[in-house]
Amino acid sequence: MSEIQKEKFKKLVNFAESYIIENAEKVLLAVRDEKLSETNPHERCQKLLEKYKPIYGLGVDEIPVDDFKKILNEFCRELQNYQAMPKAINYLSFSVDKDNNEILNCVYEFLSEKFNEIGINSNLLRELEGKFLDIKNKNSSDDEQSKELNKAWEKYSRGLMDVLIKIKGKSSDIDKAKEKFIESINKDCDYFNNVDGIIEEIEKDEAKKKDSDFNSEYNKYRDRLREFNKDIFGMGDTLTLDFFKELKCENLIKNDSHIIACYKHVGGKCKEKNKIVFEFISMCKKIEYTPFYVDKILWLCCTGNFDKDGIIITKMNRTKFFKEIEKSKILK
Repeated sequence: MSEIQKEKFKKLVNFAESYIIENAEKVLLAVRDEKLSETNPHERCQKLLEKYKPIYGLGVDEIPVDDFKKILNEFCRELQNYQAMPKAINYLSFSVDKDNNEILNCVYEFLSEKFNEIGINSNLLRELEGKFLDIKNKNSSDDEQSKELNKAWEKYSRGLMDVLIKIKGKSSDIDKAKEKFIESINKDCDYFNNVDGIIEEIEKDEAKKKDSDFNSEYNKYRDRLREFNKDIFGMGDTLTLDFFKELKCENLIKNDSHIIACYKHVGGKCKEKNKIVFEFISMCKKIEYTPFYVDKILWLCCTGNFDKDGIIITKMNRTKFFKEIEKSKILK
């Protein structure tokens, strides 16, 4: 990363903070009935987005087994983000309070009641989908029903059933299965939260960027992603990265279309999505910002979707964000 690129990246991140303050601060503070005392834009934006931090901070060594339902909630939230499904599923609309979310409770109860049949009874997928559609129909008006919506719920059901099969695969005893599943999540969290350490070691020796050592480390990282998501319909590498980022891994970013567009805007040349993650994390570290925070502010600037506040600020989107950047000429 050249000094010019580093400077461009820092300007982009600082502009994103100002963009959020200018377009979202008044609305968010009004919704929350809060005031901010900070005057520094960086500190102000950080304070504004405190509720958007990962579920578990770096201070939490391990996710406890008792939090199994919280992890299930993250799968429920994440799997609605496959393709164009967020609007169709709209997971949070079934309650912003995750403990009372109808979909989450349905999946949790289904796991408990049908545990012995999961992975064996092929009719269970239709049964789970039927339960979801009952909940959806109860919460929707007649004019919202369509084949498109039902197709989205079919895909969503398939992804969540795959998660339940993955849990059941850990043990034939439900309590043991939950325990081993959380144990595997903790191991993956440890690995993905240390990706910056792998990158740092590679960067100590520039030659490794071109030889088999670099490729070996990169392949281990990519294989770890694939091992996690290979049997979960709709998960993919991007949603896997987002899952671990939102759960605990502040040293991660996801490689979605918004991040890739921002990466290209500061002169990034890499075309392989998973390698872009390595470069993007490295850029964040060089300007001393956590990758999670940068990912979050850029995503908010490009979507205006402040989901944890239950609002979408429509004047914030990727096209308008980049137009404002062009107008400001900060990256010239």
